[in-house]
Amino acid sequence: MYERAIELARETDNAAEIERRLQAEARQEAKRERPRFVLADVPSRPTIRSLVAEARDTSEPWALAHATGEEAAFLPRVLGAIFLRSGGAIRSVSRREAEWTMKMKQAIPAIPPAAAFLAAREYMRSENAGEDAAHLDLAIAVAAALGPPLPSVSRAEEEAIAAHVKAHVGAWIERPLCVWAGSPARLGIYVAEIGEHASLAALVGGEDADWFVRLYIELGKKEERS
Repeated sequence: MYERAIELARETDNAAEIERRLQAEARQEAKRERPRFVLADVPSRPTIRSLVAEARDTSEPWALAHATGEEAAFLPRVLGAIFLRSGGAIRSVSRREAEWTMKMKQAIPAIPPAAAFLAAREYMRSENAGEDAAHLDLAIAVAAALGPPLPSVSRAEEEAIAAHVKAHVGAWIERPLCVWAGSPARLGIYVAEIGEHASLAALVGGEDADWFVRLYIELGKKEERS
């Protein structure tokens, strides 16, 4: 529900209101045969306050009327994707979001709309927190090098993903590994490789995010956990 909390943070900076709305949505979700989340998944209020700070964006809304040709071809698809994915909660993108989203598209031409937007939001979070984005830059570089996903994962792709995971665990274990996996097969390789070095604490994203994911990692090799 972290992504949903961030979506709501774009509408209001009231952490208590966001918490109430998340709890209400979790109760509604519990009535489904296969709930996607439960009440226990609702972030704590201090966490929500942090997410509100991370989501801070005072730039004006992006408008098609002022778009360049490349923006006009891609950003309407982005807005449509996130509008539908958010259940109608997100009805616009800001100029800052648009700028970062186009950077993602330029870096990885094959990246789909929702994944480009979510990757852009990761950079904006780093900016808002005053953090460097080296771990994000590496993730984008690896995704660009891998290129569009194929039906099966090659040995070269496996080796690239293994090197990426090892580098992230070694340098940025405290930050989530944010990647455009591009396919369930590549995501499976990422998860397996994390297991070779540490523990996967949580996975946020997946098919509904065009295979963009946040992988939360805890330190500890397999033999240390047994």
